[in-house]
Amino acid sequence: MQSFQGLTEKQQALVSILSRQEGEAASSLLPFLSEKRAERLAAPLKSFLELSTEEREELFQQQFQSRQNLGTSELFQEIDPGWLVDALKEESPLILSSLFQSMPSSKVGRLLADLPREVRKTLKEMTKLSPLPEAQEYLLKLFLSRAPFGIPFGELSTDLKPLEKLSSDQFLRFFREIGLYEISLALTNLHKGATRAILHRLDIQDAKELKKRMKKGGESSTTILREAQMNLLSLDLEKIKKEELSLEVGLNVFSQIFLQEELPSAYRFVYKLSPHLGYLLKRYLDQMTTPRIPQKVRRTRERVLAILHESSSLG
Repeated sequence: MQSFQGLTEKQQALVSILSRQEGEAASSLLPFLSEKRAERLAAPLKSFLELSTEEREELFQQQFQSRQNLGTSELFQEIDPGWLVDALKEESPLILSSLFQSMPSSKVGRLLADLPREVRKTLKEMTKLSPLPEAQEYLLKLFLSRAPFGIPFGELSTDLKPLEKLSSDQFLRFFREIGLYEISLALTNLHKGATRAILHRLDIQDAKELKKRMKKGGESSTTILREAQMNLLSLDLEKIKKEELSLEVGLNVFSQIFLQEELPSAYRFVYKLSPHLGYLLKRYLDQMTTPRIPQKVRRTRERVLAILHESSSLG
């Protein structure tokens, strides 16, 4: 449809569902959306409602089918294997073998490691079987129904879309980079005693890296330095393992780059991490119960995305 041009797939689906469920009364629901979203959807919805009921139903079915066929294997490749094991470990080896054959070998190894020995043995004997599309679809539906935080998610803003391309391992390096950068900001102009105390809370490798960065120095506004210090103070450093401190600081800062209305889209990154770290990121996302200050979100997002673009280790 001409009027659908410029809309995302989710926005097109919303127009279709509204018209299908509410018919001619669908437009009366627009005021319940944000002003910007309602304004963008008004014309496409009006155009869609001008079609006959049969034409609307046909377009709806086409969209539904296309969404169903969004590569099952792509979803499974993006999610950390730990979530899949938790949700699907009770399934039969015959069904699981179909899942494994649609995944990268690196993830299959991790999945196998978390399954009972007898299941692993049976699965290895099934490696020559052809994958069953029906089984993959069945597993996808099972996971969607059992996923702790729900799927699919909201649309990412354009500037955050590069984050989707990062693998799980790249995300871990990314969060560590964010953490080290944030700690170095927080320690700027801080008393030497306080600096030593923080350095002692880091593992040796991170402490050495941090000292190097602090020697290089850099310029930041008083506001940004203060925010970095408050981020560090908000954490219970005594309870965080040395080897995870920079990583957890990074997770905390990353959770602050989303505006309130963007939070649903942030949960896709929870699934890119292991369940242990994923639940940690979710906790930081959930802590933001009061409306976020757009200016602060913008400042945090700018320095996080600068790290993404400048870090050669992220590929």
